[in-house]
Amino acid sequence: MNSPFKTVSSTIVTTVVAGLVGFVASVVLPFGAPDLHGKHQYTQAPEDILVLKGQEVYYQEGCQYCHSQGLRAQAWEVLRFSDIEKLGYFPAPQKQANLFFTPSVQGSSRIGPDLSHAGIKMDRDALRNLLMSNPYANPKNPQFDMRTGNHSYAYLFEEDNLDALAMSWKVRWMMNFGLPLNDPYQRSAFPRLADQTRGDALVEYLNFLGSRQAQYDGEFYQ
Repeated sequence: MNSPFKTVSSTIVTTVVAGLVGFVASVVLPFGAPDLHGKHQYTQAPEDILVLKGQEVYYQEGCQYCHSQGLRAQAWEVLRFSDIEKLGYFPAPQKQANLFFTPSVQGSSRIGPDLSHAGIKMDRDALRNLLMSNPYANPKNPQFDMRTGNHSYAYLFEEDNLDALAMSWKVRWMMNFGLPLNDPYQRSAFPRLADQTRGDALVEYLNFLGSRQAQYDGEFYQ
């Protein structure tokens, strides 16, 4: 007759081992070997490492609170305005849309416009001018307009103090988790981020959002 102690011990060990196996199979392996399907920009690393830095600036400045990307209509909005995705607006992104960007800046609400649309309409110079000046500002207070929530981001262009070493280690960390980056891409952080400002990085990220959205629209809405 088996002792109760051995039975309980074996049950605990079996449960722990089964839990670890399930965790590795469902969490670690899928994250370490991402499902990179398709040839679209949604599943490709940005060629310019300055784009990754721009996403950091986007997050640090809190842009995601008013301009969250990939916004989806909620149930009450579908009932009131119908399902706008059926009309070709705001198409659902690929499964790995934010694979190369962390932390995620997705949100559930949006006050301002989707900045990927601004990236389609404006080139880099126009985006830079938009960030450095506020065309909607009150003349009595040119730094901020309460009606639109816009204010000048000229301070982002004042100092070229991007930390290339930290970005290099971030890319190495992403490589360790199985993302398809390489050593030359990691080393490119030093020459590319030299003499660049946080504003330059943000402009590059917004331009990337626009070009990615334009390619997506061209592939699926011809």
